[in-house]
Amino acid sequence: MNTVYENAGQGQEYRGRVPENIENEGLPGGEFPQGNTGSQQEPSVSVWEELKASPVTDILVLANVCVWVILEIIGDTTSARFIYECGGMWPDSVRYDGEYWRLITCTFLHFGANHLVNNMLLLFFLGREAERAVGHFRYLFIYLLSGVTGSLTSYAVMVRTGDEAVAAGASGAIFGLMGALVIVLLVSKGRYERFTMKRLALMVGLSLYFGFVNGGVDNAGHVGGLCGGAIFTFLVTVHGALAP
Repeated sequence: MNTVYENAGQGQEYRGRVPENIENEGLPGGEFPQGNTGSQQEPSVSVWEELKASPVTDILVLANVCVWVILEIIGDTTSARFIYECGGMWPDSVRYDGEYWRLITCTFLHFGANHLVNNMLLLFFLGREAERAVGHFRYLFIYLLSGVTGSLTSYAVMVRTGDEAVAAGASGAIFGLMGALVIVLLVSKGRYERFTMKRLALMVGLSLYFGFVNGGVDNAGHVGGLCGGAIFTFLVTVHGALAP
């Protein structure tokens, strides 16, 4: 069975198809802080102050990059077999071998440099806004659980359809941040910092559209992450499940 891959742009989660014997096949590539409503000009802040405002996002980006660099040194991150051996999500391994840890480890793995760069750019810019809006610990909780929700949705769809492949990428968690910002905007009456509901809806719509029209993209993981992020954000902020 041939590896399926197409570069679908930013924020996509790629799936490397692997035969039943996992043969190696190449694969390229509550209350929110009050944001600026636009009526007043934001005071200038230093780069250091910007970084201090979103340390969790910076750590997540650094962790993903470090994992990719290490794996690229010791192997081939465009190989579906290699990604599987390093923790990629293969449905049969979860279903029959009980390797549930793959549902989270796969969110820190990427197929090649393009996949990594596209996801990390989105994580860096979206993550900073989401982290400032909901707080550091809530943000980390939402990010990680959105990633797992995306992996679970991907797993369920692949098991149901029989169209199984190795799944990896942070995009399920990143789509979860989009879902989180939707809730933030709803609570903030349609505007938060540089985001409006119209702008965010356009971003989400285009990201999902390009995923569906291109091959080799785990759309189920994207939708699962998006819904998970919205639900978890509602629970830990609006509903007050976690302390600030």
